[in-house]
Amino acid sequence: MRFGCGYATAAPGHRWCCCTGTADHATYSKRAMAADVVGLLTALGHDRAAVIGHDRGAYVAMRTALDHPQRVSRLGVLDGIPIGEALARCDARFAARWWHWFFLGQLGKPAERVINADPDAWYGGSPEQMGQEAYWRDWADDVRAAPIESGHHMAEEAPEQLAGALRAFLADGPEQPGQAGVSRPGPVRGSAG
Repeated sequence: MRFGCGYATAAPGHRWCCCTGTADHATYSKRAMAADVVGLLTALGHDRAAVIGHDRGAYVAMRTALDHPQRVSRLGVLDGIPIGEALARCDARFAARWWHWFFLGQLGKPAERVINADPDAWYGGSPEQMGQEAYWRDWADDVRAAPIESGHHMAEEAPEQLAGALRAFLADGPEQPGQAGVSRPGPVRGSAG
């Protein structure tokens, strides 16, 4: 995906528990991966950057902003909500609809067999089912939503629409190309792991 507008982009791959069945959690925690992001920023010569993540990468992006706010000029979360918010909503209705979330902590990785059997059914979900962006208001002062007409894999399914939304988000931010900016994170409640 090309963003243009003078922005440099890097899309790091993250280490995942599926690589080995014997690793301890700390090695694969969102905190460890956030430190990887900061290390990448340093290696690329950047003091601050907008950090944008999708799905589990959204949790890494959020952890980066929480642990290293001085290094994050803007936080973009695609298809994710604060994990503390998700767990606070974990009731019988949630368990019936989102039972697959509990696959994520399992080393045997049974979810892949289920997902691969019918990916379209797996990644279904509408704004009505997912809820509004209001839950972010407890986590940040400046919250914006940009619905993308796609399924879960928006970068592949609607790349131009996503790129346009991200360009608009970045252009309206405190750190435009060639300019330094300061952002103040909102209050942090709960925890993100």
